[in-house]
Amino acid sequence: MKNLLTLLFSSEPLLVLALAQKSYNASGVVITPNLSSSTTPFSSTFQQPSPPVINAAFRANYIQHKWDFELSHVVSGFFYYSPANQAVRVDAAYDKTLQSGFFNYKNTTSDGLVENIDYSWTPSVTSQPQCATYMVNSDFPLFPPDLLVNSGAVYAGTAMDELNGIVTMWEVLYQSIIPVTLYLNSENSITRYDYFAPDRRTKVITKLFNIILGETDAAVFEFPKCSS
Repeated sequence: MKNLLTLLFSSEPLLVLALAQKSYNASGVVITPNLSSSTTPFSSTFQQPSPPVINAAFRANYIQHKWDFELSHVVSGFFYYSPANQAVRVDAAYDKTLQSGFFNYKNTTSDGLVENIDYSWTPSVTSQPQCATYMVNSDFPLFPPDLLVNSGAVYAGTAMDELNGIVTMWEVLYQSIIPVTLYLNSENSITRYDYFAPDRRTKVITKLFNIILGETDAAVFEFPKCSS
């Protein structure tokens, strides 16, 4: 049996990475993914596993990179994800700007647009807040808990997430048109999602960490309407 010191100086970097990076639940208990040859691509015993129900109520830190031929935008912050309130709140920080956005999934259009109330402060918090309301195709979609089940998601294997340890990958067509890959930990909470928007050839990668499971108080989503 090799000890950790031997592993650190061995030629087995994936094993070292797996030992060094662990996922924990809300009680601080290490999460051990249930991996077997039946879910390993190219294994003779492989079988497509059934899509899980997503543990979709949480709050977390995030970092996101969005790009296409016209822009490259990196932002980080904290967000709140609530199926019960049909709402997502996103607090963001980027160059000279603080921003807080409310995505109201109780107010959507037939083509998938959602109401977004957005407050921002530039260049500092002493600035007069700017408020705007849009109907948008959000970079922070409210994935329902049964998304993978109802959409017949395809299992795409496992990956080592540098922030969350070993995760499983699932591929779906969100809104029946947008290819999305969701990364789930063993508690079936989202640790990352990538999507590609065909209309503008846009790629978005969103990584989550410091994930706290559970519903968020409705008061978090109380955003005043923009004054005219």
